[in-house]
Amino acid sequence: MFNKSKINISVILIAIGIGLIPTGFITNGFIRDQVRENTPSTLLHIQEEAISEIEAQYLGLGITELLPEIKNQETRNIKDEIVEVLFTPSTLLFLKNLTMPLFVDRRLGSMTGYLIHDSLKVVSDDILDNINGPLSAQIIYETLEEVIANYSTTAAVARDAFFNNYTFQVSYENASVNGTTIKGVSEYASSSTYSLNFTVNAQQSLLYGNLSYPGLIEDIVNGTGMLEFIELYENATIDPATYNVSMQNAYNSTWNQLTSLANYVSNYLWPSVIPQTWNNTISPTAYATAESRELFFNDDNWSVTTNGTTPILGISEYVASGNLSYSALAQQRILYGYEDAPGILTSIFLGQGLLNYLDYYTETSGNATMQAQYNATLSQLNNLTAYIVLYSWIVSVPAQLALEDLTMETATLIDFYKQWANGSIFTGGIEINELSAELGDLSKAQGAANEIADVIDSMITRFNETFARDSFFNDFGFRVNFSYSIKGVSEYNSSSTYSLNYTATAQDRLLDGYEDAPGIFTSLDSGFGLLNWLDFYDSAYLNIGTNRSLMETTYNATWATQLLPLGQYLQDYLLDTIIAVISKVGFEAGIPTTTDIELNITQSLWDPLNSDGIVNETGILKWYKAARGNSTIQDQLNATFNLTQTQFNLLYSWIVGSAKNSLTPIVFIVQQPLGYRLTTGDYAGILFLEQWANGTVIPSGIDFGDGLKGFEVGLPIESNISYNSALALFDTDNSSSFIDNYGILQWIDAFNGDLTVKNDLIALFSLDSTQMDMILNWLFTTFKENVVPNILTDLTGYTMTYLAGLEFHRQWTNGTLFVNGIDLDPAFGLSSITDWEIGIPLQSNIDYYTSNRLWNEGNSYSLVSQKGNGLWYMASIYKSAYDTLKEYHHLDDTQMEAIIAWAANIKEEYSLPHLKEKLNLPLDVYTYANTVSLGFIIGSAIFLALGCVSIVLIFLSKRR
Repeated sequence: MFNKSKINISVILIAIGIGLIPTGFITNGFIRDQVRENTPSTLLHIQEEAISEIEAQYLGLGITELLPEIKNQETRNIKDEIVEVLFTPSTLLFLKNLTMPLFVDRRLGSMTGYLIHDSLKVVSDDILDNINGPLSAQIIYETLEEVIANYSTTAAVARDAFFNNYTFQVSYENASVNGTTIKGVSEYASSSTYSLNFTVNAQQSLLYGNLSYPGLIEDIVNGTGMLEFIELYENATIDPATYNVSMQNAYNSTWNQLTSLANYVSNYLWPSVIPQTWNNTISPTAYATAESRELFFNDDNWSVTTNGTTPILGISEYVASGNLSYSALAQQRILYGYEDAPGILTSIFLGQGLLNYLDYYTETSGNATMQAQYNATLSQLNNLTAYIVLYSWIVSVPAQLALEDLTMETATLIDFYKQWANGSIFTGGIEINELSAELGDLSKAQGAANEIADVIDSMITRFNETFARDSFFNDFGFRVNFSYSIKGVSEYNSSSTYSLNYTATAQDRLLDGYEDAPGIFTSLDSGFGLLNWLDFYDSAYLNIGTNRSLMETTYNATWATQLLPLGQYLQDYLLDTIIAVISKVGFEAGIPTTTDIELNITQSLWDPLNSDGIVNETGILKWYKAARGNSTIQDQLNATFNLTQTQFNLLYSWIVGSAKNSLTPIVFIVQQPLGYRLTTGDYAGILFLEQWANGTVIPSGIDFGDGLKGFEVGLPIESNISYNSALALFDTDNSSSFIDNYGILQWIDAFNGDLTVKNDLIALFSLDSTQMDMILNWLFTTFKENVVPNILTDLTGYTMTYLAGLEFHRQWTNGTLFVNGIDLDPAFGLSSITDWEIGIPLQSNIDYYTSNRLWNEGNSYSLVSQKGNGLWYMASIYKSAYDTLKEYHHLDDTQMEAIIAWAANIKEEYSLPHLKEKLNLPLDVYTYANTVSLGFIIGSAIFLALGCVSIVLIFLSKRR
């Protein structure tokens, strides 16, 4: 029998030996797996160190992000707070000058109309008085005589019956004049129910007068008593304090009795009785009207005829000193118009009829059509026009104003102030787009372009930009489908039956422009884009040169089926139909709510020399600040103008809402010389650069809050950098400017002492050495150290660390920041980390988005996730893994090979030292692993030998 214990020991020794044989190999593989698994943490550690180093070393970090934001924001601030405020006075004065002819025309037209109208009325009334006065006196006289004669009574009884019998006409039906029976005074006044009870003395005085007071039947031949009584009564009605009581006393009558008698004459005898007894085929009123016109047009003694009561000459009197033979029909049509031909007394208050007549005369030159409409000869029309323009406007109206102690200038200024404060003259408001052709074109183009932009923007919020633009151009049911206020291009031109098929390229170019060619959306705030596009379209329409084919090529659109329909859409539909009805109003502070500001205060507000006024640069700043809530300035203005709070609020609202925000931006464009063809935004851009270069716009410097300054290179000493140089330095398309991500590197090199780069920049931007040093000192000392850290996050939403993270990818992929690489601080037991960039010495051309995915821990295909790192390791061995990663990251083979080689180098050069440091291994990990491997192999041989020897001895012992 074998000794079991000895056999077991021998087997154990053999087993140990066999187990130790591969252990050395396993240890070596374990180390390699640990290195591979440790690579993601190594890479993340390198990324962290790199971002920290970039943030510390990259002096321009944040500058390229911050300066464009500052430029945009401060340009807007300068536009809103400086340009549009300071140019409001010049805008208002510019508009005032444009509107003044309206007030001059209105004065001339309305006053001429009034003078002609009033003169005709005076003469007509005169003629009518010459009929009514004698006839009404005669009617009363003869009626009384008829009563006495027919009824065998006394004069006293007849008088009492005439005044007090409320059935006079019934009781004395045989008392008639020329066969006409008339009512008595009480009968007419009381509807035959009661007596007015005139006393005997009153009857006597009213009929025959009392002292200096006239009687109704005094001077029957001329009717002067009758007319004087009515005139006296009218004066007493107008000025009762002076005439009322004395008139009652003189006639021994009550005021009610006097009123009843006056109404009896003027409302009964004159309009009703006299026409019946007037022995003519025309009524007295019609006769007087016709006769007054005849005299005005044809009498060469009009002024004499009217006894000097009218302050103007007649037409024949002025022009020819002889009868010009205007027919009655011509007189009627000239005064009141005929069909579409205006009359000079139409709309008297505004004088519009007379002004329309002059416009019509100017347009037609008094042609045959105009002659036929007015039933007048060319000579008669010429003489009428000369009378208005050369006599009435130059002589008559000024003379009339002089009677009121006014000149034309003062009168029209008063009208202007009334209009501005209360809308008193043109109640609907003055439309500034009608004041000049250029203002009108700009206003309409601006409105049309923004109408399209608003519709497309509205669609973008519901869908996307591509769909929105395509629908506007190509959907033949655009308005029907989307319920917008305007039709689309295809919808308008195709009557909602088919699409014009504009390509996406054509849509973008037509809206946004292409190279130097304008687009509809170019400069939306001015409307220049649409106007310039229409200019191009008009030249193509005329086919001047090769403009039609040029336009087709430029916009990637056909002429007949796309460009021509778009031009018609813009001109015939959008501008003439949609936008034409939109008025640019807002000039008046008193519309729609009147301000009721007194004239003298309005004049003071509009005084350019008044430093508290609205048309003074100092004054408008005060009003603007007051409108923004500055109570100190509000108190100052209140002390100056003493307006009510309601009036102040109306002015504040108008200054900010209309004058500054609505009127100034559009008027500024046409003002000479500063604003011509510039928008307020364009000019603000110029001032922004001037502020940066020399600090002359805001001498104290732009304040970013809490007194933080340092934006200007030209403060406290002006740099005198030219506008063109400043414009180039702030040009985002200039790859050498300091706001370009690549350009800033050149400025860093110049700051760090690279004279070649420095001199190149000096030459490129037309600077001198002093200006260059000022910029470098400003960029990397004042601005970089003071401004950037304090406002970067607030203004851009980015931190320095975040920006450094963005720059990390540029450096890793292509070595963009520092072409020779960035040495990182000591780590992993190494003196420094170098050559960590994949893009040095050869750029990888991996884009930012791919780089970001490769360094994303949460991405299973990245370099820094465990799974992804394993895939990249397998990609070096298995084609399937290679293809998967290549397709996922959209990489080419060159980039794939570069990443695989780079990852292997990182594993060997940095992950292995990282592991050594992490595990605190005493020597190089691979040497350590090889030593362990050799030790385990020797050990396994010894145990195998011992086990085998033991078994052999057992067998030998048994044999014995």
